[in-house]
Amino acid sequence: MEFEFGREDLKRLQELSRLDIPEGEEEQTLTELRRILAFMERLSAVKDADEEGSMPVGALRADEPAPAFDREALMRNAKRKKDGAYLAPQTVE
Repeated sequence: MEFEFGREDLKRLQELSRLDIPEGEEEQTLTELRRILAFMERLSAVKDADEEGSMPVGALRADEPAPAFDREALMRNAKRKKDGAYLAPQTVE
């Protein structure tokens, strides 16, 4: 898909995103945005190994329970505690 990003598109982008592009820098900004869009188009053309556009199998770790921290060890540093919970100063009346 070929899309030419022009001055009108830049003006619309400025309005929508409230960008303030200084006068005289429009051409440089257009050039940079066109390069970004061209790169994004190249990225979208890359296929994953499974050809479905999803992450390869095994890319994430298994969601398995792990041992938690030792509550007693953590509570040793608490200045104030009650029934296994930290006590903090009241902040809202």
